[in-house]
Order: sequence, then C-alpha cells, then structure tokens
Amino acid sequence: MAEALKRLAEDPSVIVIDLYPHPLGEGQMLWLDVQSPEALGQLRAVFVELAGGRAREVSLSSVGWAAFTSRIRDVTLRLTDACEEPSRTVALHEGRPGAPSVEWTRHSEGWLECAELLDGLTPVHHQYMNSGTKDAAEIEVSFGESGAEHRLWHLSE
Repeated sequence: MAEALKRLAEDPSVIVIDLYPHPLGEGQMLWLDVQSPEALGQLRAVFVELAGGRAREVSLSSVGWAAFTSRIRDVTLRLTDACEEPSRTVALHEGRPGAPSVEWTRHSEGWLECAELLDGLTPVHHQYMNSGTKDAAEIEVSFGESGAEHRLWHLSE
C-alpha cells in the first residue's frame, strides 16, 4: 500500500485531491494539486466540456487521473441551467465518516471562467476557484507548488 501511494504521489499525470480544515479558520479547503501542464489541461478540458454543455455532470473519481485522500470521497462538477450562479456553488455531502463528497455547481459562464483561470496559472503558483460566494469549501488549484513528499503526506493521512 505504501509503495502504491508513493507511485501516485510521484506521478505528475495524477491530480491529488484533499479536503481539510481551512488554514485561516472557517470552513474547509478543497485542494487540487497539479504537477504537470498535461494534468492541468485535463482539468481544464472538463471545465470546457461543462461550459459548452457537452457534459452536465462529471465525477472526478471516474476520470482516471485523480487520486483522493482518505478525507474526501469524490468531487462532482455539475452544470446548472440557472441564469444566475447559485448563491453557494460548493456543497459537502456526508459519505463515509470523515470523508464527504463535494458537489461544485456552476452555470456555463462560470465553468468557462474556471477554464480561463487555469489558463493564467503558471508553475509554482495557485489559483482560488470559487466565485466569491460563501461556500462550504474554498477551492484551490495548486500548480507545481508541492513535491512528491508533500503529496505523499496528504495521501497517507
């Protein structure tokens, strides 16, 4: 098991996803750790599919390039038909104890905005993805900020 986690942590094509108490106090932090331009492109492609209406819902546990820590079960991205963004775009749903799933809902323009935010992301930087609402979790995409040891720590927790 430890060797398998180490391989995941070292694989730049895998996006490591964690959910933990927000370091500044309130709520949770949803952390997506990206290590390569290709992995960033895969995430961006999902946002573009949602923005274009080619997908209505994407479960990141089913994409094959995401690895979840023990503190989170899944992240589901949803496209809403609403004309306006929901007042809360991120919700937590209890699953197994200590490992909720996250539902992130945006309208078409919101998913396009997410794709554009990733376009401006350069290595050794991060981008907060929330639309400024008071959500159950703040979403951070980190690009090249973590080494394999830090990723392994998250996966092993």
